[in-house]
Amino acid sequence: MDIMQTMNNMEQLRKKCVISKVAGIALTVFGTFLLCTMRFNYEIVFFIIALILMLTGVAVMKVFDKEKKQFQFLYKNTFAKGVLDSIFSDVVCNWEIGFHPQQIEGIGLIRMGNRIHSEDYVSGTYQGVKFEQADVVVKHVVRTGKSTHTYTYFEGRVFSF
Repeated sequence: MDIMQTMNNMEQLRKKCVISKVAGIALTVFGTFLLCTMRFNYEIVFFIIALILMLTGVAVMKVFDKEKKQFQFLYKNTFAKGVLDSIFSDVVCNWEIGFHPQQIEGIGLIRMGNRIHSEDYVSGTYQGVKFEQADVVVKHVVRTGKSTHTYTYFEGRVFSF
């Protein structure tokens, strides 16, 4: 795919994201407004209409999330990967995964929690030095009775050489 076709695809995805986000928010807000201002003596039909509007708004927002991820994936593969390939050798990119929790623990610099998420993995070689890097979020979630507390221990990019 040439760069102009990629740019056109990205622009179409960007427009869909904007439309989906605005429509989802508008439907959800309007449905919530109807539900909140409705009096109990109104028919069940208005209640159902308000509920349908709210659920449709949430569904449209899910479409927004899907299109946003497609846009990000296309952008990273088109621009970020190209720049990385021009600077480094043996470049491997996997935007969905990152470091395994045992790799993060093995580094020994990050306090481990019970919720670990990693993505945007990139590895390669620069002037004979091999490297790996990925975004990492380490959190500890504590549930006590009715409340939940989340402590973020680390959020950032981890590099391994």
